[in-house]
Amino acid sequence: MRMTESYYKHGLVSKEEWEKAIREIKRQTVQGVVQNHGQLKEQVKRALISAIELRTKGLDHFCIFFSGGIDSTIIAIICKQLKKNFTCIAVGFQDTAFKEPEDLIWAKKIATELGLALKMKIYPLQETEAVFKEVVHALGDYANVVNVGVGSVVVAAAKLANDQDFFSGLGSEEIFAGYDRHKKNPSNEECWNGLLQMHERDLIRDTLLANHLNIRIHTPFLDDGLIKEAMSVPIAMKLHEDHVKYILREIAIDLGLKEAFAMRKKRAAQYGSSFDRAMQKLAKKNNFVYKQDYLTALKSQP
Repeated sequence: MRMTESYYKHGLVSKEEWEKAIREIKRQTVQGVVQNHGQLKEQVKRALISAIELRTKGLDHFCIFFSGGIDSTIIAIICKQLKKNFTCIAVGFQDTAFKEPEDLIWAKKIATELGLALKMKIYPLQETEAVFKEVVHALGDYANVVNVGVGSVVVAAAKLANDQDFFSGLGSEEIFAGYDRHKKNPSNEECWNGLLQMHERDLIRDTLLANHLNIRIHTPFLDDGLIKEAMSVPIAMKLHEDHVKYILREIAIDLGLKEAFAMRKKRAAQYGSSFDRAMQKLAKKNNFVYKQDYLTALKSQP
């Protein structure tokens, strides 16, 4: 697997190298300088467009992991404005006991609104279990409930797309304060702490999956320049009233997205896709109280 990301050099860099790189970006980031709201927004927008343009250069076609959330939607808007050739991929689980996955409902709405090419698939229970098994074997010791839930979206989408290049919104939650913990501790320092922890929590998982699938996962929100611009933004511009990642939502509106779409509150990928529900149902079906015990049992199956 080849990557355009700074954290991938002949393989994923070590945890120590990742943390050193983040601390160096932090050292170079201008913080605490009073700037105009509009100016800050414009600087972040330019940095995001630049990060996407850099990663799409030379690609004849690519796919976007698409959930209808603000991260994948703004990537798609910018790619369309850059006149790139791409397809949005949305996947989820559903059977007779559950309604259509929330992410697929919104993915269809937004793709229709913006005129995006969308390929989607609803996985039934049997196919979903096969996806879980593949993810568990690919992740090995990292096959916990969260990683398998998130990883199942990646594997299911990659199989559906049959492409080699995929764009992910990974990193947006950290640099734009998108988690509940940011509400509890509203500070850019909490964002920096989250970035430092991404190696163990996210990068190992996604690298293992990308290698297994022989795909490239591009992460424009982890671009060094974008991190610097986003982390120079006061936390009050990221958390506004009940909205997280507020400045990113404002930028999406400036780029032409309707406010109703831009301000949508979204759940994590494994919940919005309903893969977590499938995991719970399969655990119960196989007489396991805990989802992790079910996943551990899958490891022993060929």
